[in-house]
Amino acid sequence: MNDNYELWLKAEFDQNYSQLRDADSKIIDLVKFYYTLFIGSITIYFALLSKTNITQEIYIGGGALFMALYVISFIIAHWVIKLRKYFTIYARQLNAIRKYFTKDLSDDLKSSFLHSIDSEKPEILNKNSSHIVALITVMIGFFISGFCSFYLILRYFDLSSLLQVLIAGIIDLSLGIIVMFRFCKNMKETKNG
Repeated sequence: MNDNYELWLKAEFDQNYSQLRDADSKIIDLVKFYYTLFIGSITIYFALLSKTNITQEIYIGGGALFMALYVISFIIAHWVIKLRKYFTIYARQLNAIRKYFTKDLSDDLKSSFLHSIDSEKPEILNKNSSHIVALITVMIGFFISGFCSFYLILRYFDLSSLLQVLIAGIIDLSLGIIVMFRFCKNMKETKNG
């Protein structure tokens, strides 16, 4: 019975490790896709500005372009968060399996391991995680695209430039705070994965 259980655990370990790598590569691919889209959109907007006369329509078109980036930023950030949660679940499962297979080893030998055997690790919001750094960079893109979209839409309505910046900044900051508050609330509710 014990041999069958260990064989099953080894198969489970292999499958979890594969899923862990898949979640990690999906996060990296999402962020690469997002920044390719972000830089490409900015390039397109500035190319249009240099080739056309600046009219009111260019402001509304740019506002729509950056608003689309704003929405896409939110969706990408949402998926990075979901994938980070899956990554954490898989990593914790791997650590629990490692702990089972190393239960008979001395503490000195266990402390020399490169990988953790603590099934409570990694934390979802580990500030040293490359996934959290990726999420922060997407959120920076979220704020930039939001500010640009609101600014350009307000520019279409010919408000004074200081007022445009203030209104765009307040709208962007308010929506950003709401998104970050909901994100933190969601993480707090699912702290254990």
